[in-house]
Amino acid sequence: MIPRTLSWETAAGPAVAEMISEYTRNSRMRRAIRWVYWEPKSMTTMASGCADVLIRFLSHSENFGVHISIPGGAPPSGDGKINGDMDCRTEIAQGVNCLADGGVVAIPTDTLYGLAADALNPAALERVYQVKGRPADMPLPALVSGWEQVAAVSNVSGPARAIAERLARRYWPGPLTLVLPARTDLPARLTAGRDTIAVRMPDHDVPLALAEGLGRPITGTSANPSGAEDITDPEDLRRCLGGLVDGIITAGKQPQGIASTIVAVSENGLTLLRAGALQFCEIQQAIA
Repeated sequence: MIPRTLSWETAAGPAVAEMISEYTRNSRMRRAIRWVYWEPKSMTTMASGCADVLIRFLSHSENFGVHISIPGGAPPSGDGKINGDMDCRTEIAQGVNCLADGGVVAIPTDTLYGLAADALNPAALERVYQVKGRPADMPLPALVSGWEQVAAVSNVSGPARAIAERLARRYWPGPLTLVLPARTDLPARLTAGRDTIAVRMPDHDVPLALAEGLGRPITGTSANPSGAEDITDPEDLRRCLGGLVDGIITAGKQPQGIASTIVAVSENGLTLLRAGALQFCEIQQAIA
């Protein structure tokens, strides 16, 4: 059985490569990612020199989530900030690589912690549903790095586009989700068979950098089991999802804990679908 944590003392140098090689020969291994995440009270930060070690993760197994622990790193501060010995740019780059390979990463946003996956990859979307236990009839929202990425998921046009662009200029990046007409070629899992798509540009460096690095929108559904309370604490995030996702990023500011306001945009105006951080009356005034 693969040990839950490989310590530096027992897995130094060539031994690391030998053990990783042995583990990755297992035909059940399904995905390699290029970084490890914190596990409370048992992990120290992975040294940057080992950032390229590939670790295979098993699904539905006690072996899921093998880690390499290297003594000497500082414990996480708990304030959501990246530790000094793991550069944020490196973590983002590793996250982009994971998403490009179809992985799912738990990330902070300006509102809540979310589950990031390639919004245009059907297999990755399926995994998001599995991690959350999300009902099949509930679509997934998309996070974009800017208005130019909206075209990847929406064909909004005419007066509705003018309204959406005006709201985006006023409130993006920020806690406003726009429900727009969806492109007809989107994965069915993204829209749950509907003809609309929820889109937002978050006010947080991590999701913006991931979407920009991937070159297309990422998913932004909250990182909690469906029906459970929203997660706003990084330790709760690790306890709840540590063995289910391919990585966890806690760099940057912590989420504010208030969900975004969701409005549907049409040529006839706006419809409030969910109250949130922004007042609907204020949003209406912005297009008056």
